[in-house]
Amino acid sequence: MKTKKLKDLSNKNFGMILSNTIRSLSYLNNFIRYKTMPKLIIIYSKKNINLEIQKKIIKMSCKIIIIKSNNINSNKIENTVINSKISNFIFSSYPGEIIKNKKLLSQINLLHSHSGLIPKYMGSTPMYYSIIIEKKIFCTTFVINKNIDQGSILLVKKYNLPKKNMIDNYDNEIRIKNLIYLINSKEIKVKVKKKINMQHNFFYKAHPILRNVANKKLI
Repeated sequence: MKTKKLKDLSNKNFGMILSNTIRSLSYLNNFIRYKTMPKLIIIYSKKNINLEIQKKIIKMSCKIIIIKSNNINSNKIENTVINSKISNFIFSSYPGEIIKNKKLLSQINLLHSHSGLIPKYMGSTPMYYSIIIEKKIFCTTFVINKNIDQGSILLVKKYNLPKKNMIDNYDNEIRIKNLIYLINSKEIKVKVKKKINMQHNFFYKAHPILRNVANKKLI
């Protein structure tokens, strides 16, 4: 089972696969801030790399590879990742991207942080619903598999509620904190999966007033 390779993570043996996005910039900012450097950063984009991202990667004491593609499932990304001999990669995608590349899913651990309590809150907008329904926030870090938000769970942490109008920034913040905490953990345990009710646990719809409703729950 490939998750056995997670022991390499505690030795800081990990890479990052990053889209050319604001979230990826936030990841770089905070990994520099916490002095937790990957062995390799792969940035994939058909457009010119964000200038701020360029400035940040110069500060990273690791190898940087830029791939001209907007598709995580491209053969170029697959070959670069497999040939790197790195077992664990943190992944920050473009919105709505789904990994379908079987080699990536089977041969390495793709680590993702999700701002919701899995399996209770899955999908693309779980934080809003969690605040509205329970007035609570969790973050789950897991190994991505072929099913959306259903991979092996590595870490679940509860966080304080954000201040009003700070939800979007807080989303990135807790995702990164979970990853940093996991990488710096001396022992990584894979949690037993719970049975998932496919009809009731997905929160995808980002209605235009959803953010405002969630903000009204905050101080």
